[in-house]
Amino acid sequence: MENLANSYIVWLYLARRDKAGIKLVSQFNGIKIIATRISNLNDINLPLDYRDAISSIIYQNRFLYEPWIESSEDFSVLRKNLKLRGYTNIPESNIQMYGSASLAGSLFLNTSTISQNKTMIRKIN
Repeated sequence: MENLANSYIVWLYLARRDKAGIKLVSQFNGIKIIATRISNLNDINLPLDYRDAISSIIYQNRFLYEPWIESSEDFSVLRKNLKLRGYTNIPESNIQMYGSASLAGSLFLNTSTISQNKTMIRKIN
């Protein structure tokens, strides 16, 4: 298990392909990870009950939404980052589709197996 002093909130969310909104799926404790599209849910090493429920949510929303994972200090930082990337209709609260809103009971998510696409230049507003 990683050092919890350096832990972040890892958000698993569905983002619309046209950037007209997101749906929060779940939140976890974890280490820093940049916004990464999830191509294979098995890379995240979720428990079986989480993986089944989350894969069902992804399957039901597959036509308009893509699964993404990203870490931040809290939900307001995540909202700010999504707005800077051009997303609109972002929820005001951090109510997830699966799991609890309390971070105390959240799982620690090992994101070291996820391949992250790092860019050399990012636009900063």
